[in-house]
Amino acid sequence: MKEPSEAQKRLWRARVKSELIKGTSPEVTTEIIETMIDAWRAVEDHAVERPDKALSRRKKKQPLQ
Repeated sequence: MKEPSEAQKRLWRARVKSELIKGTSPEVTTEIIETMIDAWRAVEDHAVERPDKALSRRKKKQPLQ
């Protein structure tokens, strides 16, 4: 399982800060970021468990015959 990179975490923090209303407590911001990291891990786990399903969206659709 791959951890999100520091660059990805910084991007999330910037995105969260830009979208949240000013005055939101740092604890809430931290909780949101941790939730995003947990979601990232869940996606990575799914890709490991079901590689056929994880790649299915990347495959180009075949024209109907």
